[in-house]
Amino acid sequence: LTSHPLGTVPYQLWLRTPLAQITGGTPVKTVVVPISSFESPHYAWNPTLQAFTRSESSTGPFINANSGGPLLVNDLIVMPVPIGVTPNIEDVNGNHGLDQHLVGSGLATLFVNGQSFPLEWTQPALGPPVFYLASGALAPLAPGLIWISLVHLTTKPVITP
Repeated sequence: LTSHPLGTVPYQLWLRTPLAQITGGTPVKTVVVPISSFESPHYAWNPTLQAFTRSESSTGPFINANSGGPLLVNDLIVMPVPIGVTPNIEDVNGNHGLDQHLVGSGLATLFVNGQSFPLEWTQPALGPPVFYLASGALAPLAPGLIWISLVHLTTKPVITP
């Protein structure tokens, strides 16, 4: 069961692994995810908080509206996918929307517990994507917030070990 301000949610989308059992990845201190020419979130591993914090150079740290503290990202998944422009106008400036194609399968990177893990993902007909390690085992997702960044196929996160 998951606690939520509106009540208890009796399910979770992915199985979780206790943080102490998530080992064997490549150490990571920071990750920058270039989403667009004006958005490149910076995630920094905070061992005291046991989570990544997110900030942007133009707006500063992301703040959790409920706690007033930093938004804590326990699991960051950077997922390159095909992205196209839709004919739909999305805002008052006349910008067109984007269509992220989550079909089939692909590669991704998981950042969790101060480590990175290469992943493969598949998108079943129903439900969320399923994430696997190269060994075929399910990805070790820690309890807490999972943040998935969909990026263009050619985008690579910038990692500081």
